[in-house]
This record gives sequence, structure tokens and C-alpha cells, in this order.
Amino acid sequence: SFDFRVLPFWWQTAWFRSLAVMTLLGGVWGGYQVRIRRLTRARVLQQEFSRHLIASQEGERKRIAAELHDSLGQNLLVIKSRVTRAQQQAEAGGKLAEQLGEAADMTLLAIREVREISQNLRPVQLDELGLTKALASVVRKVSSATAIQFESEIADLDGAFPPESEINFYRVLQECLNNVVKHSKATQCGVVVTRNAREVRLSVTDNGVGFVAAQTMAHPSAREGFGLTGIAERVHFLGGKVEFSSVPNQGTVVTVTVPLRA
Repeated sequence: SFDFRVLPFWWQTAWFRSLAVMTLLGGVWGGYQVRIRRLTRARVLQQEFSRHLIASQEGERKRIAAELHDSLGQNLLVIKSRVTRAQQQAEAGGKLAEQLGEAADMTLLAIREVREISQNLRPVQLDELGLTKALASVVRKVSSATAIQFESEIADLDGAFPPESEINFYRVLQECLNNVVKHSKATQCGVVVTRNAREVRLSVTDNGVGFVAAQTMAHPSAREGFGLTGIAERVHFLGGKVEFSSVPNQGTVVTVTVPLRA
């Protein structure tokens, strides 16, 4: 009798099979990581594009608002002044005085419209009075233009955000209030802004008709109609998160949480 052993081929050895399995798993993991990096890079590029787009829009709004106020608004004031002066010099009760009076009224209306457009493009209070008073002002403005009863409690936010972030927070509240007025059919609305050492929280609550939040967020056209996409993008740029809580016929609650930078 003879004792002998048949050695396996190199591709039949345990070490080769282990190496093959590890290589396969490594390839799958590597491909997964490459895919994740590509998606992350694409998302970052999209976010940067949206950020620059919003910044560009706000810059253009600020420029147009300044032009309307400094150029067109001043010219209209000069026209109104001269028309009023001519009206005083015209013959009392004459046709010329009547026409000048109409011209003065139209000029005054144009001045008010220019101021309204300028205010909507870039809130003057934000630059001159600070974020806190600007937020209180937009609530008062919306409240005076609708039958909805508004109640607000706004903490001191001056200095909480960098200047470029203040306009985004302002626009978030503005869009939330626009949704309440346009879509909610509410009779009451509460605006609460709180601040602590870590974060700023905004809550807008109404008792309106509400909507199906999950269904609305799943359809881009519906989100755009409610302005939810713009709200979510601005909150994301602030580094925060937003939650839409709504049930049909039970009102809506929009909660925005923005962390404060150390």
C-alpha cells in the first residue's frame, strides 16, 4: 500500500476562494461608495445652484427696490409737488384746477403703489429696524389686510442670524402667512417665534381647512401651489428642518427649527 495526497489546483484552495469572496464584496462596496459619492456631489451641486439662485434673486430684488425708491419714487414726489403748486395757483373752481387735482390724486396713488412694490421686493424694516421688528411688521401688515384674527409672539432675533440668512427666515414666515390667507379659509392664526441658546423655532398655526400633508408633499405641482418647496429650500439653506402637520378640516401647523451657530 502507498500513502499519497492529491494537492488541489491553486484556484481550488481555500485561500483563493476567500480572496475571491473578499474581492467581490470589496467591489460591491466600492461601487456602492462611488454611487453614494456621485449622488452626494450631485445633491451638493444642486443645493449650491439653488442657494446662488435665491441669493441672486434677493440681490436683484434689493437693487430694484432701491431704484424704485430712490429714482421713480423721488420723481413722482417732485411731480406731485409741482402739480399741487400749480393747482394752488390755478383759478379756484376752474377746469384746470379740477384736472390738476385728478393728476395729483393719480400721482399719490402711483407713489403708494411704488412703495408697496418696493416693500414687497425688499422689506425696509429688515435693513433699518432689524429682523424682529420686520417679522412683527409683516404679521401686522397681513392682519390688517384680512379678516383673519392673528396673534403673534416673537422673541428678539436681532443678531441671531448672519445678514444673508435673515432674509431667508423672513421669507419663510412671509410665505407661511401667504398660505394662511390664500388657502386656509381660517378665522384664527397664531405666530410664535422662540429662541434659546441652541436654536430658533417658528410655529404658524391656523384653524383652517387643512390638507393631506403627505399627499401634497408627494406632488411637485401641489407643493409649488402652496409654496412649500420654497419654504423647504430656504429652511434647508438655514441648516434647519421644517415640518408640515395638517389634517383636512382640522387646521395646519408649520414648524420650523433652525440651529444657531456657535
